[in-house]
Amino acid sequence: MSADETLKSYGFTLLNVSKDEFESCSTNGQIKDQFIFPHTIHGTKQVEAKWLVPGHHYFIALHVGETQLCKLGLRLNVSVKTQLCQGSPLLRLCSGSGVCQTGLWDGAYRCRCHHHYSGSFCEKSDACLDNPCENKGVCLSNGSTDPNHRTYKCLCPPHFTGVNCSEVIGKESCDRICENGTCVQGSPASFKCICDTGSSDPTFPAFVCFPPLALLGPALIVFTCAHPPHL
Repeated sequence: MSADETLKSYGFTLLNVSKDEFESCSTNGQIKDQFIFPHTIHGTKQVEAKWLVPGHHYFIALHVGETQLCKLGLRLNVSVKTQLCQGSPLLRLCSGSGVCQTGLWDGAYRCRCHHHYSGSFCEKSDACLDNPCENKGVCLSNGSTDPNHRTYKCLCPPHFTGVNCSEVIGKESCDRICENGTCVQGSPASFKCICDTGSSDPTFPAFVCFPPLALLGPALIVFTCAHPPHL
């Protein structure tokens, strides 16, 4: 806490008071234990942590025991909020994957996590939020935040395989599924559907392949189609 030049020469004492005493600029009873500092303040002082625990605190200024400074406006209403953004003082705020913040009416500081992260300290990662699995694959996240390892796996429906279920199992299945496209081998047992070029709608330049309805049933399977190698 610091004082301006006038107050430095004038000097004042600072008291921790109740809300009623704060509003009325008065002191009731014994005030010895209410002094923030044991002497008059004439400059910058560091307030001890015991006076600033989480909660509401009220302080008024006195000069030689008089409350005139308080009545002129020299009083402080301080709200201290709990910080709930770390699992341990040794860890980064919000695990480095979010922002520690509070709102005007919130009772504490909490983490607002970046995209893909969750948990009280943003310590969990969910790569499945954007659903990287294609062709109705089911995404399972392992919750890892390790950037060097894939943090999800896809459970692929029948006829599909690959990390993101983007490949078709077997040449025969691919030929049957890949309508308006060409099957290109991606691995010894799987194929990718490369869509043919040509689109009559200039507002929709992407090329889409539609598998036969008999194979689809009620669900629509959408391929991520690539341009042929010669384009």
